[in-house]
Amino acid sequence: MTKHIYAIAGLAVLITTVGVSSTKFKSQPPPVQNVNVSNSSATPVPTKEVKTKTYVSISKLGTFEDGTTAGSSELYTVPAGKRLIITDMSGQCYLPLGEMPREIELRDTFGGGINYHSITMFHQATDGDQDIFTGTRDGASIAVEAGHVVSIYGMRTDVAEKGFLDGAIAGYLEDAN
Repeated sequence: MTKHIYAIAGLAVLITTVGVSSTKFKSQPPPVQNVNVSNSSATPVPTKEVKTKTYVSISKLGTFEDGTTAGSSELYTVPAGKRLIITDMSGQCYLPLGEMPREIELRDTFGGGINYHSITMFHQATDGDQDIFTGTRDGASIAVEAGHVVSIYGMRTDVAEKGFLDGAIAGYLEDAN
């Protein structure tokens, strides 16, 4: 009895497969639709101005000279008619063993004024006779106006030997209007 059930089920599958594969389906193309676009003063086509961004990424090495506790390096001057939006900034110090960075900051200077944006530094490694400290500030969103100078500035605890300060910024320029 079970053999007959399996035989009937197999025959039903075979007949269904043959029937489906031999059936022809007619496909109809989609109906034609006319679209009228006019651009006249009475019915103007809506448009949107797309502004492109100029991306900026700068890194520069500065020094702490012998006998000084402070060092800086100019990174970028914002061009006329533009505004620099800094999205990320970082700093790195290479100091003689035992020295520590007291403060590292990005400075935005303009006509005698200064805006300060600090970067928290962490000891990253010791390499021979120097300690390496790094710090970043992602997602900063700092607006720097046209004509302003962006620089990295650092102070250290000792003045014994020369050290190095590396600063980097990334962001984009936009129209100042």
